[in-house]
Amino acid sequence: MAIIIEPATSEEDLLEFARIHLAEGNRQRAYEWNAAPSEASIRNIAKGNVSRLSNPAVRMMKAVDTEAGNKVVGAAIWLFPVSAELASQAPVATVSLVGIPEQNHEAKAELIKMIEAGRKEIMGTREHVYLASIAVRPDAQRQGIGKKLTEWGIDEAQRLELPIYLDATPQGKGLYEKFQFELIEEVAFDPTKYGGTEPVLCSRMLKEAQTVQK
Repeated sequence: MAIIIEPATSEEDLLEFARIHLAEGNRQRAYEWNAAPSEASIRNIAKGNVSRLSNPAVRMMKAVDTEAGNKVVGAAIWLFPVSAELASQAPVATVSLVGIPEQNHEAKAELIKMIEAGRKEIMGTREHVYLASIAVRPDAQRQGIGKKLTEWGIDEAQRLELPIYLDATPQGKGLYEKFQFELIEEVAFDPTKYGGTEPVLCSRMLKEAQTVQK
């Protein structure tokens, strides 16, 4: 396996992003789904993200295995601060909720609200890089792909001298600790009213900016 990290550039890439994030075993928050997403729903999610490809604030990075026909084996979505002018011109990604009937949209909306409230509380108006999501194909995990995707974002943030904020799952927390992310706080989301049985832990983590030697 020979992995390179490069930007997503096409709707086909976004389709692979959706398949990887929603693969069995990667859907961490099972209560968000009333059933496994159909191929039609996966395609609808990918289509709803097309505008992100031209959004200057969004970096959609793919991990490609060059020894397997350039197969996409990992995906990460990073958000970077941009000027107010660029932000006003950026397209907004919208996904048709009607086209994703398997998803529990109320549960997802409540969790996103909690996550965004935490980021606002901790980061305030500070410019920062945000790791929105990262996932690896189940059959390619534990081979350093998540590490490479994370390293790409850290390198970019360091070049810009910006801190990185993220919300880690219990499965991903250890990786970020190895990169010296500081645990700010842990919060739990109660999914019982949506059919979940266990609290969902979310680790709010921060890696402060590093000054680049010039």
